[in-house]
Amino acid sequence: MKKCVFAGTFDPFTLGHEKIVEKALLYYDKVYVVIGVNPEKKPFFSVEERLGFIRECFKNDDRVEVDFNSGFTVDFLKKNGVTDYVRGIRNDADVKYEKADEEVNRKLYPELNYVYIRCGKDSENVSSTLVKEKLYKGESVSGLLPEKSEKLVINAFNDKIKNLK
Repeated sequence: MKKCVFAGTFDPFTLGHEKIVEKALLYYDKVYVVIGVNPEKKPFFSVEERLGFIRECFKNDDRVEVDFNSGFTVDFLKKNGVTDYVRGIRNDADVKYEKADEEVNRKLYPELNYVYIRCGKDSENVSSTLVKEKLYKGESVSGLLPEKSEKLVINAFNDKIKNLK
């Protein structure tokens, strides 16, 4: 069975993320979508909420497994016997960041294969940060989130904002 890991903070999981998974499924029998911890980011949504958003998107596709990993992604890859690490690319800044990350991770896991997948023109400016900014401003996020999880994300966002007031 050909497997890969697609990891990120996914705060929240966007349409671009969904497209990366769909493209990965063209080449892999199993895609692990893994929510990781990035010490440089403070997520707005809880791990449980983010797991729920992603699981809703792929609830009818047993080729996608959604998980959480609090350690290094390379450790998750090793533990699950996966060597292919899918990275979504929107622009040149993403390429630069991923290449630096790849260099470090290859030292930790020499068997690691980085697989770069472009999200597509219609998603190259979509980010989780943009989604949250639009939600804060009360603007539409239609076309930025997967249809299957859009209402869940909006409702979770609105509930959190109500609780802050």
